[in-house]
Amino acid sequence: MRRVPDSLARIADSYLLVYRMPAVRGGQAIATAMLFVPRSPVPRSGFPVVTFCHGTVGWSARWAPSLCVENASHPKMGAHWELALPVADLLESGHVVVAPDYEGLGDTSLGVPTTGHPYYCRLSEGRSIGFAAVATKRALGDRVSNAWAAVGHSQGGKAVLSTAQTLDEVRAAQLDLAFQGAVAIAPSTNSRLKMNERWGCVQAAAATFNPDGAIFYLGALNAYCILYVRALISAGYAIDPALMFGERALRAYAERSDLDFYSLLLEMTDDAARYIYCDVKDGSVFNRPDGYPGARTEGINSGTFKEAMEENEVGRVFLPGEFLIVQGATDSWTPESWCRELVNTMLSQGTSVRYSVQTGADHYGVLQSPAARALVQQHLGHLFGGRREL
Repeated sequence: MRRVPDSLARIADSYLLVYRMPAVRGGQAIATAMLFVPRSPVPRSGFPVVTFCHGTVGWSARWAPSLCVENASHPKMGAHWELALPVADLLESGHVVVAPDYEGLGDTSLGVPTTGHPYYCRLSEGRSIGFAAVATKRALGDRVSNAWAAVGHSQGGKAVLSTAQTLDEVRAAQLDLAFQGAVAIAPSTNSRLKMNERWGCVQAAAATFNPDGAIFYLGALNAYCILYVRALISAGYAIDPALMFGERALRAYAERSDLDFYSLLLEMTDDAARYIYCDVKDGSVFNRPDGYPGARTEGINSGTFKEAMEENEVGRVFLPGEFLIVQGATDSWTPESWCRELVNTMLSQGTSVRYSVQTGADHYGVLQSPAARALVQQHLGHLFGGRREL
C-alpha cells in the first residue's frame, strides 16, 4: 500500500496482499486484501490475526476498499475510512489485521475477476475472509500465531458469521490455523423478509397520504434489490431481472448497477421522488408511492429469488467459536429487532453468542462508539487469552 490514513501509517506497516481463493462459480479466483502489521515487537507466540470485514460498497470491482483508500475516489470514503478507527484499535492492542476486499472486488489489473462481487453470497463471503487469514499466515509465518478471529460491520457482520460456516475449507488449506470466534457489528440478516417489510412501509405511507415517508423506503428497497440481483447473477443464480423490476428500476439495473452503493441509493431515492412529485400525468397532486415501477413484490417472493436469498442466510446452524454481536439501538438500516431475531436463532442452534445493544448509536455510530469499541477489545482479549483453540 502506498497511502493509508495517517492514524494507521503511524503505528503499522501496510501491504496489499494478493491471494487465491476458491471461486463461488468453481476454480480459483484472485483476491486482494489490505494487510496491517503493528510496528511493536513480535510476541513470542506471534501476533494473533484479526480479519476486519467491511460493509456494503457496491457490486463493481472498482469499489474495493483497497482501491478507494489508495485513490481517494470513493464518494463516501470519509465515512468508510472511519473504519481506520476500529482498525487502529486492533493494531494498538497487538493484532495483525487483514482487511479483505471480498471476491470480485479489487484491482482487476492484478487478476481480480471482472465479473463483479457476489454480494450477500454466504459461501463467497466466508471464503474471502477465511482465505485472507490463510494468505496472512503464509505471508508472515511465525510472526503471527495460529489463532485468528474476525470482526465485521454491516455486510461484514454477516460475513464473519459466514466465515464460521466455511472453516472446513480453511482448515484443509492451512491445518494449523485455529478460528476462535468473531464480533459482528450491526450485521445484515434475513434480507428478503426485510425487503417485504420496507414495501409494507411504502404501502402504509401511501395509505396515509404521506409520500415523503415512502421515498426513503423506495430508495433503499430498490437500491438493495438491484445490488442483490446483480450479485446473485454474478454468483451463478438464474435470476430474471425482468421479473424482479418494473420499468424504472429495470432501466437503473441495466445502466446504473455498477455505481458504488451510496450513489445508487441516492439515484434511486431521487428517482422515487421524481416519480412521486414530478412525473404526474393525470392532474393529481402526486403519484401514489406504491405505484412506483420499481422492485416487484412478485419477484422478491418468487421461488428462485426466495431460494437464493434463503440459501445465503447465516446463523441457522451451529457455529464453532464464541461470538459477540453489537447493535445500535437507533439503527434504521439493520434495526435492533432484526438483530435480536438473529441472536435468538443462533442461540437456538447452540452457538455461543453474547448480545449488546448500544443506547443512542445508529448503524454507523455504533462502529465509533467508545463503549462498543471497548466491548470488541474485551471479546478479542477473551478469545486470544489462552483459551483452548478450536
